[in-house]
Amino acid sequence: MRAMLKKIPVDEITPLEKKGLMWSGIWLFVLVAALAFTIIPENGLFRNPETKEVLHSPFFDGIITGILIFF
Repeated sequence: MRAMLKKIPVDEITPLEKKGLMWSGIWLFVLVAALAFTIIPENGLFRNPETKEVLHSPFFDGIITGILIFF
């Protein structure tokens, strides 16, 4: 089996790839910060309006949709 595997040369990251990685990291941070801003405060937008808890909240009701939109 090892004889069938072929080594692929790895090149240096180009400036365009570095720029793309930088921007994707920045937007990942923005998304995580926005989610934290809507979940962590006691009156957060994605908390349960009656009980103020996170476990049974709109955040967890829509987490699959959020993951699908993100990716």
